[in-house]
Amino acid sequence: MLPQEAIESNEQLIKAYKSCVSLIPQNEIIDMEGISIVGSNTDSIMLNPIFISNKIRDEADLEARLKTIVGYIKKSEFPWMVIVCEDFLPEAIKSRCNEIFARHELGFLLKMVGMAADKLVPFEKPIPELECRLIENVEMGIAAGEINAIARNLPLDSFRQIFGREEFLNEKLFAYLGYVEDKPVCVGTTVENEGKLYVVWIATLPEYRNKSYAKKVVWRSLETAREKTSISSSVLHATEGGFSLYKKLGYS
Repeated sequence: MLPQEAIESNEQLIKAYKSCVSLIPQNEIIDMEGISIVGSNTDSIMLNPIFISNKIRDEADLEARLKTIVGYIKKSEFPWMVIVCEDFLPEAIKSRCNEIFARHELGFLLKMVGMAADKLVPFEKPIPELECRLIENVEMGIAAGEINAIARNLPLDSFRQIFGREEFLNEKLFAYLGYVEDKPVCVGTTVENEGKLYVVWIATLPEYRNKSYAKKVVWRSLETAREKTSISSSVLHATEGGFSLYKKLGYS
């Protein structure tokens, strides 16, 4: 039996992506047995994920799903990434996962770790030079998208079709920009997903990193979300670079 936390974490990631990508008019969101396709039909690989959405029975099951996924990808003109929860893999094939994916011409991109917190560690370090402002208009949204693109080494307009839309600014989104000398340098976003809080699209411009800016803007975003929704627990997916940041905020 899979830990319930792993199932919920994966579901939250899929829901967060669907919520964002659904804002793009040409989106293609398809759910089938064991696979969720969340396509933006744009050139940004970060906005074209395909999820393995439930537990894999054995190697043959994984092979069958990858065959379906690759068949779909080959008919598309856009780049895609395939996301699989490690807890969904049978122990017998975990050590050979990269080998199995390689047989389908799929390579490793990055590893993320699902994390959760019931309450935040208080943010006590004063950072007077950083001002956190709630994103309230399209211009601020575009700035947030550009920060995400630069932080991920993607084309500058990679996230414009999401962050640059009026629909992005809604009552379930709590997004903040961090400013230094009136320049937006970092962004933190919390989304309410069906009664849960999900932290996503966190980024800092390279020249402003290692100053606790991201920690502060994420904390501010989460605090506002919790005040407005009365939801205390939250989940996120951390890359290797962001893992220590979230540990300091109380995630495990």
